[in-house]
Amino acid sequence: MVTSIIEKMGYESNDFVVITHIDDIAMSHAANVASFECLDFVVAKYSSVIAVSGWLMEAAKMCREHANYDVGGSSNTDK
Repeated sequence: MVTSIIEKMGYESNDFVVITHIDDIAMSHAANVASFECLDFVVAKYSSVIAVSGWLMEAAKMCREHANYDVGGSSNTDK
C-alpha cells in the first residue's frame, strides 16, 4: 500500500488538510511583521523571502531571530 503525503505528515488518509505558504516576505515592513505573526501562531508553517526587495535586511534579521521556522528564498527578477 502506498503512503500518501498526508499520511506522512501524520494525518489520516481521509482527513482534510489545508497547507498554507507565505510568499514574498520582505516586500514591505508590514509583510514582514504579518508573515512572522502567522508563523508565530502557526497559521502557516512554510514561507519564502523575496531576495530583490527593499525590506530584505529586516526580513533576514527576523529569520535569524526565528531560525526554527521553515523559510526559503526566491529571486524573482521581473523587469
